[in-house]
Amino acid sequence: MEKVRLTPVLVVAAAAALVGPLATTPRDKPANALFVFTPPPGFVPANEDVVKALGTVPDLGKVWIVVTPGSPVTPNITLTFSKQSPQLDEEDLRALAAGMPAVFTAQGSTWTEVRHETRRRPDGTRVGIIDGELTQSGSKKRVLQIVFPIDTGAALVTASVPAQEMTDWEPKLDASILSATGVATRAPKAPAWLYAAWGVAGGVLAFLTLALFARKKKA
Repeated sequence: MEKVRLTPVLVVAAAAALVGPLATTPRDKPANALFVFTPPPGFVPANEDVVKALGTVPDLGKVWIVVTPGSPVTPNITLTFSKQSPQLDEEDLRALAAGMPAVFTAQGSTWTEVRHETRRRPDGTRVGIIDGELTQSGSKKRVLQIVFPIDTGAALVTASVPAQEMTDWEPKLDASILSATGVATRAPKAPAWLYAAWGVAGGVLAFLTLALFARKKKA
């Protein structure tokens, strides 16, 4: 008899653990608009020769540079797209950052992480930020990568500036994060404890309900 009573309790607990968090936590929302990124003032579209020199995508509308005569390092921003769209939580960004050193080592450079974070914009959308220092041929750059979730996946904005100029460029790059449009909402994953809490609550409620019916039936 005891097993018969516990079976529906376990079923309800499992259902509550599965459905509860899905019904009460925020959900993904599409932007329903094309993604548009506007670089900070000072960046201009790069010509074909510069694009080839940077080894970036051939679409000239997605590469910008700052023309600095005599400077060995040209600040630049590239925009690429991916069909994959991470949740932008701590686990995702940590994994992306962990893979960066190998990518740049293959290019003859050394990449060292400075930070990674998920930033919430005033409109409620979230973007991922991975910031690192890149050493190549004796020169040091700061490479700031911004992951924007969009309806078709993700937009990846990569800004590369001389390390000593990052203090000046950082607030301008932050402003460009806020001004980008067509950004979709990627809701954070529900924490594990929330599933457990819903399961326990559903199980307790089911047990009390069955116990009440059993008492009435006996009476």
